[in-house]
Amino acid sequence: MRGARTRHWLRPALLLFLLTLVVFARAAFSTEAFSARDVQRSYYPLKMYWAERVSHLELPQWFPYDGMGQPYISALVSAALHPLNLLYLVLPLESALKWGLLLSYFAAALGVFGLARRLGLMQAGAFTAASLYAFSGYLISLSNNPHYVHAAAALPFVFWATHAYLFDGRAAALLGAAVSLAWVALAGDPQNFFVAQALVAAMCFIAPPPQRGATLVRAGVLLASGAALAAAQIVPALAVREHIAAQNYSLDTALSWSAHPLRVVEFFTGPLWLDASAQRMLPGIATAFDAAHEAAWVDSQHLTPLALILALTAMSVASFRARTGGWLAGWLFLFVLWLGRFTPIAGLFHALPLWGSFRYPEKLTPWLLLGLSLAAGAGLHHLALEAHARRRALQWSVLVTASLLFGALLETALHWPSTALAQWASLGSLASEQLHANIVQHLGTSAAVSGLLAALLYLARTRPQALSGIAALVAVHLVAQGAGLYWLTGLETLETKPELLSHLTAPPKVHPRVLSRVGTAAVPDALGAVSLPTFMAYTTAESLRPLTPTRWGVESMSSYLPAAHRALDKSEEALQAFAPLWGTEYVLTREGQTVDSAQVVARSAELKLSLWKFEHARPRAYLSLAAALRPPLSAASAQALMLGSPPLSQIDAAPAPANTDITAPVSLGTVVFEQYAPEHVVLWVEAAVDSYLVLNDAAHPGWEATVDNQKAPLLLANEVARAVAVPAGKHRVAMHYATPGLQFGALVSLVTLLALVAFAVWNRTA
Repeated sequence: MRGARTRHWLRPALLLFLLTLVVFARAAFSTEAFSARDVQRSYYPLKMYWAERVSHLELPQWFPYDGMGQPYISALVSAALHPLNLLYLVLPLESALKWGLLLSYFAAALGVFGLARRLGLMQAGAFTAASLYAFSGYLISLSNNPHYVHAAAALPFVFWATHAYLFDGRAAALLGAAVSLAWVALAGDPQNFFVAQALVAAMCFIAPPPQRGATLVRAGVLLASGAALAAAQIVPALAVREHIAAQNYSLDTALSWSAHPLRVVEFFTGPLWLDASAQRMLPGIATAFDAAHEAAWVDSQHLTPLALILALTAMSVASFRARTGGWLAGWLFLFVLWLGRFTPIAGLFHALPLWGSFRYPEKLTPWLLLGLSLAAGAGLHHLALEAHARRRALQWSVLVTASLLFGALLETALHWPSTALAQWASLGSLASEQLHANIVQHLGTSAAVSGLLAALLYLARTRPQALSGIAALVAVHLVAQGAGLYWLTGLETLETKPELLSHLTAPPKVHPRVLSRVGTAAVPDALGAVSLPTFMAYTTAESLRPLTPTRWGVESMSSYLPAAHRALDKSEEALQAFAPLWGTEYVLTREGQTVDSAQVVARSAELKLSLWKFEHARPRAYLSLAAALRPPLSAASAQALMLGSPPLSQIDAAPAPANTDITAPVSLGTVVFEQYAPEHVVLWVEAAVDSYLVLNDAAHPGWEATVDNQKAPLLLANEVARAVAVPAGKHRVAMHYATPGLQFGALVSLVTLLALVAFAVWNRTA
């Protein structure tokens, strides 16, 4: 029986793996690497840092390269504890990220296939659902944020295993569901982890009333197990929650990258808003959808009109039950949340205790895709069983084909709706023509595909085997639309050291620190022989933004990751004003911008960039007079800013009066680094008078200080830096960082894993 089950799975698994390779053929069969947006900006630096530390048998707990330093494990986006990180120990950086992504796409498809089979769908319906979910425009476009792909890949497994556990009580299913839930949290996607738990709880109410009590108990066990299994990640994140920049999110920030209602059209017509030559959304359309961002969260949300037809067929022929209505209501509720700022509901959710830390409603897209994909798979399932379903599907396909064809002809003859959309988005002539071409092409192609479906359904009246082509038609259409959606760049571009970095200097044991005020590079009208991905990769690195300098041991003062100290959540102008006080010597600007009290030390004529150096920046560590102590402004700010208990006074180490050398006040003494490691800093201080040692690195919960091996209070200087009181004389000052809550969380995770495995083994043998 086990052999038959293996054969039953082998063929679809092999087909889904081959489909993954076909969709990502440009990546799988070349040496080029993924490079779009956050892949280069943050994921490569974060994973390079992780691999370097772990390969030396060190646990990376502090990340010194962003925002004057911040917690590494507590920053969920780092996914420091995710199992796929092991790839970075055996493969080169870019290859590890590439194959981690491809394996996740395959896993996403396999998970949906298993879930669909668990729900009773035939293989063809399950295969169609798997293709629609894993190779949708959203998930392919999300290759610029690998951790969210890793999380999305686990969501189908959550419900596959949850269904088996809640309704069959299988212990192995409890283990699988808890591991899948933890996988989502460890991938750095707390928002979808939260939603997954809510939906797991909701599944109890689809059970028949006599079984509802048992399923509620099982759901409670499962939710507790999933949270406990991820405790090593969750507890450290909660421990620093009140101290990080993510807590400063306003409602506007949280609801940016809401899904514009027009994006719904993409689901069933193809990537209408895509600039195909640039492999990204038309910039004017992206800004019109969300004025706060120059680029879209994802460049395409497309599926295929076949998904609409099959889903409508399923809804038309399925007998309405409370269970069906419940799932539909849940899907519609998530759809409303997905629209974000375009409805009032998401704003109300922002007031919830944990939901306020989340942002970007478009992150909820996987749930909508999962529902649509399963509904489409169910539609194909009904086609194979019921003549009535085939007749209904034929009606829907004729209606959809006619509508799409009418839209394509209307656009061809009258340039409508492209003219109205171009005016609304203030598109230039080139972008307007591209939008016109997109509408004609994708509406025409979608009409042809839905017309082919109608032909297959018509043939199936006398030749039922014609239905076998529907799953293939869905897969072919998805491949044709999605194969060009992801960016690749040559390794030589990603690994070339930016020219301006050679002009940065720093004292021994200390990394240079730079503030980049260069935003997204303007894309010229003509790139010549250079592709847009290569151009963007090159300019991102040369602009020293945001984490790209990490590759070459250079720190960024501005914060990009959400666990940065909340005091750094300032405008670029304010950060530039604070930069010399916070030990940042260099600022990178565009030509024409000026920096007070600084001089240009290098220029990039090609990109029109200027590198400035402050004349009197404070050093990384220095002594400040005790007379600079003052009470905090309010008790609330003390609790938010101070470290230690009871709250300690803040040091106001403000700039010295004019004509005073603040870089090295000789009368106060000297400071020399003995060791400057991420989690452990040792300094020798020789103070002429009682003073305060100020270290221009961010203070966070978890840092402790000793003076001559005696524990000393750690103070906060200048809103963000660490400080320790030192008496006159020579002293050894050490600062050590340990992730708050890590030991407790890791212990809970380990005990939970052992208990789940033991329970599964005992249940199997019993």
